[in-house]
Amino acid sequence: MSYSRREFIQACSRLAIVPPLLSLGIAPRVWALTAQQSSKRQKLEDFVQDAARVAALKRGVATMKARKASDPTSWFYQSAVHAVTPEAVQAALQVDPAIANVDQARYWNQCPHTDNQNSADFLIWHRAYIYYFERILREASGDPTLSLPYWNYTDATQRGFPKLFADADPDPITQQTRNPLFDHRREQAFMFGLYELSEGTAGTAAIFRETEFFGATEDTGLAGGVADHNARTRGRLESQPHDLIHFAIGGAVGTGEIDQGEATAGLMASVATAAFDPVFWVHHTNIDRLWTIWDCLNSPPRSWGAVPPKEWLESAPWFFNDVSRKIENHSRLYYLDRRNLQVLYDTDTPACKPLTSTDPLTTGTKVSSGELAPFAIGSEIKSFVQKAEAGVRQGKARVSPDQPYSVDVPLKSLPGSLGGGTKNALMNATKSVPRRIVLDIEDLNVEGVTSVGFDVYVDLPEGSAPSRDSLNYVGTLSVFGTHHSNDNGRHGATPSVQRFDISRVVTLREGLNNSILRTI
Repeated sequence: MSYSRREFIQACSRLAIVPPLLSLGIAPRVWALTAQQSSKRQKLEDFVQDAARVAALKRGVATMKARKASDPTSWFYQSAVHAVTPEAVQAALQVDPAIANVDQARYWNQCPHTDNQNSADFLIWHRAYIYYFERILREASGDPTLSLPYWNYTDATQRGFPKLFADADPDPITQQTRNPLFDHRREQAFMFGLYELSEGTAGTAAIFRETEFFGATEDTGLAGGVADHNARTRGRLESQPHDLIHFAIGGAVGTGEIDQGEATAGLMASVATAAFDPVFWVHHTNIDRLWTIWDCLNSPPRSWGAVPPKEWLESAPWFFNDVSRKIENHSRLYYLDRRNLQVLYDTDTPACKPLTSTDPLTTGTKVSSGELAPFAIGSEIKSFVQKAEAGVRQGKARVSPDQPYSVDVPLKSLPGSLGGGTKNALMNATKSVPRRIVLDIEDLNVEGVTSVGFDVYVDLPEGSAPSRDSLNYVGTLSVFGTHHSNDNGRHGATPSVQRFDISRVVTLREGLNNSILRTI
């Protein structure tokens, strides 16, 4: 992987990129909707003990896969809601000409990894997505009580690839795969038990320490924020474990370009193909469950954080086909509150008083509309701040999964001579608004598909062991969906910028008028 780096900081910092590593050991369709008395979403290790439920899950997936691609309740259509490649659409069109009538702009490629969307959309959109998919799957299974299970990789004993999805169950005569949950386009070593996920990949301690739901920047807060429209920024939960699990499953399947049909990566390694893999769904139910657990924690207390503008929360940008084929279009606020969907998990606790049952517009700290400047120190001087791009380090570097890579970023100060009005505005703004320092890593390219992610540290002391408990840890690079050539410019397919808020770990030694600003 090669990239150049740019910082908006007034400090000389050492950037370390460290792999968190994987632990190598290396049906009937007709009934009243009111009859859907579904069960709680169960952990997969309990779900598989019930043969009837397992059979219903397989039957539901098989039924959906057998439907025409243009059918809103088909496997192809529902997977394409997340994302789909132009090549896959063209192939489906040859079999099902009705594909031409699908309003793809409204219903397909809706996963929030595109430009002009915020990282804070990720958890909210996926909650709605798996809810409507689950209802369609339930109807297709013929079991009105069926709910999606979740892959409980939070538990260290459940970090091998789920066996339910790994057994092809070939027909003894034809050798054709009979298990609709199996797909060979996965990291083979992982799927067949040669290694398991590590704590660095699947652990959740860091996200449960996060106290704010919305971040002041798009890479902070459990859910991220609305500070910019960079498709590559991730909130805490999306960055890890979500992204790293995708790459662990997608892995390295072969050589060449996945987009040229040479099968270099599994479906889960690419945004444009991920939802076509049945294991996608048990991964995402667990991501949603982790959100529900975080939502109920009160030590330390949870808060909404930097609440987005009212118009953002109350807008309804997404359209979903429900099991009845009715189009559902609700606001972000609606999906934030799980009670509106009546989805339950086996880990729910009666004493829970979730943060998301409160109104963010009355209990949170609001942020202004529009993009925030990189330093977030006042819209009246936004144009000046955007030009203060200090500390640029150019050149390319190759990062190895075997050892850390470090680079020094040169020190530069803000211009010493400013117009009187702008200078005074800058000084006044810094007194009242927290100063934000961000690190940009540009032009990140994945030359091959790897089952490893990379953590980013600033000013990590020499000889110190990298740890996400360290104050020097600022985030994890998102390699999920990076630079896949057939993605037509969507879903982070072009060389990208990943931004990290490093305000807590950088001390500014030079600032306006040579003052010393400490942002720990």
